[in-house]
Amino acid sequence: MAEKRMMLLLMIIVGSALSSSSIHGDDATVVSLSHTDRWIRRRLQLIHGMVDGKAVVETVVVCKDGSGNFTTITQALGAAPPRGKFGIFVKAGVYEETVNITRADVVLWGEGIGKTVITGSRSCPIENNKTKTDMMPWTATVTVQGHGFIAQDVTIENKAGPTGTPAVALRCDSNRSLIHRCRIDGYQDTLWAQNNLQVYLRCDIAGTIDFVYGNAKAIFQYCRLLVRNPGNGKHNAITAQGRNDPTSEESGFVFQGCNITAMEGESLAGVDTYLGRPWKNHSRVVFMGCFMSDIINPDGWVHWHKETPVEETTRTVEYLEYGNTGAGAETRHRVKWKGVRVITAAEANRFTVDHFINGNQWVPNLVNGEQINYTHGLI
Repeated sequence: MAEKRMMLLLMIIVGSALSSSSIHGDDATVVSLSHTDRWIRRRLQLIHGMVDGKAVVETVVVCKDGSGNFTTITQALGAAPPRGKFGIFVKAGVYEETVNITRADVVLWGEGIGKTVITGSRSCPIENNKTKTDMMPWTATVTVQGHGFIAQDVTIENKAGPTGTPAVALRCDSNRSLIHRCRIDGYQDTLWAQNNLQVYLRCDIAGTIDFVYGNAKAIFQYCRLLVRNPGNGKHNAITAQGRNDPTSEESGFVFQGCNITAMEGESLAGVDTYLGRPWKNHSRVVFMGCFMSDIINPDGWVHWHKETPVEETTRTVEYLEYGNTGAGAETRHRVKWKGVRVITAAEANRFTVDHFINGNQWVPNLVNGEQINYTHGLI
């Protein structure tokens, strides 16, 4: 009944827009709709989510004040139908909950970065002066294991502070997942891109040590990588990629058209920041067409343990750069590892969305009335 009332209301609004415009002729109608169309499309999301023009099987609304179907995202997930795309629209607010998405084809969207916020503060405990890294999955604010996941216009954060232990904001193990216009905010180990094919488009990702890590085959396009001060005299590594098989084509991180800079309001004076370090021996990371500010150490890349190099790793990693700009993009002083090099345009083309992850076969073009604009090839 509520959905019918909302639909009727929108029909009245649209009709009113058409009527008022028709007084001034056809040209005015076009102008009026251009002003109202975006608002109408966003309100229609409250009725039913859409992916590539097809309605999801069911959409529910989450709102803290009780005006939606549920007050928490976890409750909404518990009401999901057994199959088909399931939409969850999360109205503006701060949702303090641990979210575990095991169902396939969940479409989760909010009212914008900083407006719809999913937050937590778990971090790995320390026992006998050792960090219990086996607790990493437990720390994640949002965990996604169901394939085909889409997130749009939300903030996911882990507020465990800079001097704490690893603390994951988003752990994504979803194959063919799309994270669009989201903010993933934390400190150490912010984003765990665990496995499978993943795309991060126009996102903000903030953190300190290894804040983009995992074994996924993932492309980050037009994202902002926001580096924070780790405290305690530590150094930052943006990536810790986990490829450990020289023949594996199912793993690697590609950053295309991204912007690497300090977090707003953060001072990185005296803090060394590197593009990455090898979590595993065959770690593979590509930066192409990115802007790198002067926060990047001229060495570019650093050993897993800075003071105790593992020479085997320096020969087997694949750390590639192409067409980057900014003070941090100068490659003359990069570490002299066999696997660190500047590549050609032909080589860089292997790492585009359509070639590296076959994105043209599965990345949607339209989600909830919003165009998914990504670059298929080289910029």
